[in-house]
Amino acid sequence: KNPLKSDHGEYQEWQLRVSEWCNHDCLRMTFNCKGRPSKDFESSIWHIDLAANLGDDGEEIQRSYTPYSTAEEYKKGILSLLIKVYPHGRMSSYLGKMTSGDTIL
Repeated sequence: KNPLKSDHGEYQEWQLRVSEWCNHDCLRMTFNCKGRPSKDFESSIWHIDLAANLGDDGEEIQRSYTPYSTAEEYKKGILSLLIKVYPHGRMSSYLGKMTSGDTIL
């Protein structure tokens, strides 16, 4: 089960709380869940799928990431990621341009 999906199988909306550049291409991001994260998620090792509609045609892009936040933090609606931003990476470049308050699925 993907923990970012609700108990109904739909993606949850996550709002960027803070982002901080660690170096020239690595970004630490912390998100808050705008809805209710799934409570039946139990794992110490996990990954999430982020989705965004990118480009003029609104093509949905989905990429998997491994959070450094814990499952307990996730249950409280907190998700922390360390992202390497690639110059031509569609999702990582999009994440690198997000500002506080922006949302992603």
